[in-house]
Formats: sequence, structure tokens, C-alpha cells
Amino acid sequence: MKKTACAALLIGSMLLGGWFAADLFGNTSPKTMMLQSGSTALRYALPFFLSAVCWLSGWMIRPNEGLKESTLSRAAAAVLSAASAFCGFYMMLRLWEGREPASASTRLDAPYQTGLRWALWLCAGLLIVYAVWNVFFLCETGVEGHSERLLVPGMAGSAAFFIYVFFVVFAQPVSVYRIGPTLETLSALWALLFTVALLRAAYRPDYSTALRSLFRTGCCAFLFCTCIGAPYTVWKLAGGVKTAVSPAFSLVLVLVGILGAVYAWNAAAQTE
Repeated sequence: MKKTACAALLIGSMLLGGWFAADLFGNTSPKTMMLQSGSTALRYALPFFLSAVCWLSGWMIRPNEGLKESTLSRAAAAVLSAASAFCGFYMMLRLWEGREPASASTRLDAPYQTGLRWALWLCAGLLIVYAVWNVFFLCETGVEGHSERLLVPGMAGSAAFFIYVFFVVFAQPVSVYRIGPTLETLSALWALLFTVALLRAAYRPDYSTALRSLFRTGCCAFLFCTCIGAPYTVWKLAGGVKTAVSPAFSLVLVLVGILGAVYAWNAAAQTE
């Protein structure tokens, strides 16, 4: 029953992502990133409604269960590690060449741009730390044989998503009518919540709601980071739309969402 419910949530997320993609390519202006027709509130209501269902569905996950891994989760973590390392070095290269933060060049004064550049340097370094943590923790040692010495780099790596949330907010115009940038911020936020839940479930297996939180945040990360984030990234590349979120970081968010779906499924399967 729990696996069926989890599968329904994941499929529902993919269907909503397909509807969002059709709306993007057929009903959204690349210049303003606003809808050409229809209700803006509806575009927010559906993702938030489904995320609320995912959150409520977490009550079906029994507490006091230790986190278990699968071959699929290790494979997804390995791909995410490669993407995180690539994104970190890519961001460093663009910062070195003075091409970041391009989206803030016409909006913020020089001191603010300098602050954003330093924040991006830190974010890029933490993404590389996160990639290394993924390799040693998820891909090699596994949850059963983990060392708590890896908790610090895991927390530091997860902070990259926290920094990027604020960067996105300050580096581009924020408006509820510009749906794409707002959802990019929410994607980075859910990626942060999922990685924090993963750390808590791995290093505090005695915590009664750790696995339940992992299920909830994993489902929501899959919805916002992958099902909504992936078509939005393709739409940006196809239309030449530039936002504060680089394509490399968008790829990382998409893979974080996939990893979230894998762990949400594992949580439902092991408590079936």
C-alpha cells in the first residue's frame, strides 16, 4: 500500500511536470517570463497542493526505522557527485573569468555584486565538498558503515543550497508573476531540506521521524527540482532565457530531485 501511494505521488509529480512544460513552451513569454493567458494562482496552487499531499502522506511511514540503501540510490548518488563537482568547477571558472553574477549586473551596485561573487565562490567550493562527501559516504561507505567524521563535510556541502537560495533572491527580480524564478528558489530550498533530512536520517537513526522527513522532502524535491525544474531548464536553454540559476546548477537540482525520489521509494518500501 505504501509503495503504491509513493508511486502515485511520483507519477502525479511527473504528470504535473508535463503540464508545466506544456504551459511553459506554449503560454509563457521568454522576455518577461510571465504567463500570456490564464491564472497565475493556479500555477502555484497545483504544485503546492501536491506538495501538501506528499507531506501528509508522510504519516504512513512508521517511525523508528533505520535508513537503508539500495543499488539504485548508490548509482544516483554517484551521478549527483559528478554533477556537483562539475558545477562547482564550472562556477569557479566563470567567476575567475568575471562572467558571474551576470544576472545581477544591471540590478545591483558594485559592493552588492562583490558580495554575491564571494557568496558564489563559497557556494562553488561547498558543491565540491558535497560531491566528495557523496562519494565517500553514499557511494563507498554506505549508511551502515558510515563514520560521524563525515557529518561536518556533509553539513558544509548541504549549505551550498542554502547559499544559492539567497543568491537567487538577491540576484534577480522577484515577483509572484514571474513563475519560473520563483520556482527556482523553491527548488533550491527543497534540495536543501532533502539533503538535511538525509543527513539526519543517516547520522541520527534513533530519531523517530527521520525516515518520515526523508520521504516527505524526497517527494517534494522530486516535484520541484526534477519534474518542474527539468522542463524549465530546457525552456530556458531553448529560448535563450538567462536567470540567476546557471544550467550547471539546474542539472544538480534535477539530480537531487531524482535522488529524493529514490530515497522516498526506499522509505516506503522498507516500511511496507
